[in-house]
Amino acid sequence: MADSYGIDVERWLREVAAHHGVADFVFRSVNVSKGKAKREVGDFLLWVGDVVAIISSKSREPAAAARETQERRRKWFNKQITDAYDEIIGVARTLKSAAAGTIVLESERGVRVPWDPGAITDYVGVVLVHAAPPEDDLAPPIMNNAVPAIAMLADDWDFLNQVLPSTMSVIRYLGRRLRYIPACPMGAESAVLALILEHESTGTPISIPHLGLPKDHFARVATEHPDWFLGGDPDDHFSFVISAMIEGAADADPHFSDTADPRAYMRIVEFLDRIPLLNRVTIGRAVIERCQRVGSSGGRIASRFVVPHGMLIFVTDDADRADRAEYIKHVTFARHSQALDGGAPESLMTLGIGTEPIPTDGRSHDFVMIQGGIQSDSDFRTRRDELFQPIDVEPMLEYWATQSP
Repeated sequence: MADSYGIDVERWLREVAAHHGVADFVFRSVNVSKGKAKREVGDFLLWVGDVVAIISSKSREPAAAARETQERRRKWFNKQITDAYDEIIGVARTLKSAAAGTIVLESERGVRVPWDPGAITDYVGVVLVHAAPPEDDLAPPIMNNAVPAIAMLADDWDFLNQVLPSTMSVIRYLGRRLRYIPACPMGAESAVLALILEHESTGTPISIPHLGLPKDHFARVATEHPDWFLGGDPDDHFSFVISAMIEGAADADPHFSDTADPRAYMRIVEFLDRIPLLNRVTIGRAVIERCQRVGSSGGRIASRFVVPHGMLIFVTDDADRADRAEYIKHVTFARHSQALDGGAPESLMTLGIGTEPIPTDGRSHDFVMIQGGIQSDSDFRTRRDELFQPIDVEPMLEYWATQSP
């Protein structure tokens, strides 16, 4: 019964991350051969770009804790968190030592992706505990011997994934939590998130009172600063346009898109999930407006959006899908090379996406991703700018210079 309960809790926690975040970045555990034995790789993993979060869950049926003293409950928590951290270290060791391609991870979307330890620069751990904590504000410190890790209640994990509906946002939060908060009372993760947002937005120093944070701290901050949170404005539903693009990447026809290789597919999804949550509203609103305009008047609209990590080129037209997909490739290549010619870094990423206007009988998303330097001569630049018109790169360079990597 206890094993079944723990498996159900683990599945719930994984599905929470996949449902509210990006299913493509939530990976189920796999068994890896270790000599004659098998080692389970995590209860589940979050893998975005060059960062992996190793999740270990511990749970207890409510009836078991109800019969215990507070002291015994505290001992149970401390032991489970310690054991979970040891498991996280073991999983990290297995992942780091595996030869590229010998492990294949499967995401909650059902996509199988070859593991490449050489592409990972950071590992973090999260211990999730599904049980009633002791009443005297247990505050486990950050564990930092081999893999930096934090512990939180399962309900707080559920909360964070709802407030930060992007796997990249959750990964970023874990990094900020490790940097700012050495110890957090179990059950206070919402207040800590509010503290971090206050610090980053207003410069307010971060400090946790000895007696713990007020239970309504997050609600107060969310009421005073709704613009800090996705969902605080009636137009925030436009952010779901980016979510639809992410889902579209999983269904893209490889005949029209650069998604046949799992690694290329993951780079496209990562690019979209890296778009900050509040920026998604502006982009989503513009995309819907352009799709409706073409749906009403016909023709084609190509738009360029500058995001912290590159450019998003969006095309909607009422042409044949093959023609639209071909145009996406040309205009994305043109804008990428124009930015490079204007001084953009050679690491620039440009993602092109095309879809039908609104209304339409169906909807497809086609993708092309370009990254890196492109050699262009004067004749090419002249023909390119005649076809697609030149762009002003200077404002883009100024914007990128202000963004964190």
